[in-house]
Amino acid sequence: MTQPLNSTFEPGEDEKLTPVMIYTAHKLIWGKALSKQLIHVSYWLMSDMAPNYITLVDAQVLIFGAGQNTATLSFSFLNIQTSQINAYHILPPADESPYFGENEPNRKMEPVTVLSSIFRFDASIRMATQSNLYRFLNVTKEAFIPLFDILMTSPVLPAIKGVKSPFALIRQSTATFSYNG
Repeated sequence: MTQPLNSTFEPGEDEKLTPVMIYTAHKLIWGKALSKQLIHVSYWLMSDMAPNYITLVDAQVLIFGAGQNTATLSFSFLNIQTSQINAYHILPPADESPYFGENEPNRKMEPVTVLSSIFRFDASIRMATQSNLYRFLNVTKEAFIPLFDILMTSPVLPAIKGVKSPFALIRQSTATFSYNG
């Protein structure tokens, strides 16, 4: 990755670019995440291969201010510390198969609403059939929780009409959860 910033970036032979959307406390960021070919970008942050920084190529940053004030910035390359990421998903039409069996026994999907910063995620959480949201959240130790079939909106930014994705990760420590349904 030593090409000048004003050139078209081409990933190395063992690398790929995947379109992603990243949510932080005060920013909405999208661009193409640079990763190794073998990485499943959808659940990268849940893996042992999670980086300290995610590098985005052709990044756009929407910064939220007071009220409905926003600013948009563009960067050829942007490095985001993963500890700042509250939620994350690849952008359609890019898709990766789910990392679980669709017909896995003793599992269910529970509809939830998850709030993180100024973002609302209407989605489903996959859990044991004998569990409920309260028990699931109290025993889950992972930093990121997978969400399925999400619709992201923002109650304070009505211009964001909604972003849909089949899969997202949300940082448990920055999220508030409710049943939806």
